[in-house]
This record gives sequence, structure tokens and C-alpha cells, in this order.
Amino acid sequence: MFAYIIEDMLPAIAVLEADLATYCPEVQVIGVAHSVVSAAKLLRQRLPDLIFLDILLGDGTGFDLLEIFPGLDARIIFVTASDEFALRAFRYAAVDYLLKPIEPEQLKSAVQRAQKQLAGT
Repeated sequence: MFAYIIEDMLPAIAVLEADLATYCPEVQVIGVAHSVVSAAKLLRQRLPDLIFLDILLGDGTGFDLLEIFPGLDARIIFVTASDEFALRAFRYAAVDYLLKPIEPEQLKSAVQRAQKQLAGT
């Protein structure tokens, strides 16, 4: 399963990449973006199966990115430090909403749910 990480904090990217390598080896990170603009460029080049999306980015929000790509055919797992946007996230058909620091079991569960959705089961 191919994934993008869209996150503006470099330490958070490093932790998520390490956690994915350890707990979800089926996920291959094929791109990282640090802003709405750079994420939009990535998405125009190639659509991943899965996006790990932070909400608060330096130049806008993850929701701004989703507004640019209505009907995006990728599974979205929000990864954020705040629970205040959870309801809005699920309006975008989020697979999951993970709070930092991410618990490994929650990460594995979210990825498994995304895999099931992609498989149509």
C-alpha cells in the first residue's frame, strides 16, 4: 500500500515513518509534504492509496487540501495533536483520527481498516 505523509513537523514525520516501518511494513511511504501547496503538487503527480494527514499545516489546513481535491480516491488517516477537529474530519470520510503521540495498536488498526476499505471488504 503506497502512502504520503503530509505533516509540517519534521520530528513527527520521522516518528511516523519509523512506526510504519516497525508496525505496518505493508505501507510504503512514497512521498512527504510539509504544506498544503507541496501536498497538492504531490497529489497532482501521483495518487497514493493512503494519506497520513496532519490538520494544522504552515500554510493552511489538511481540510484546505481536501477542498482542492474533492472526491479524492485515497484513504485518509488524520494524524494530529488536537481532538477538536475530529467531527469535521469524519465528514471527509476519514478512515481514522489518530492523536499524537500515536499508539502502535491504533496505527495498526487504522492501517488495517484502510486496507479493508481498499479491498472493498
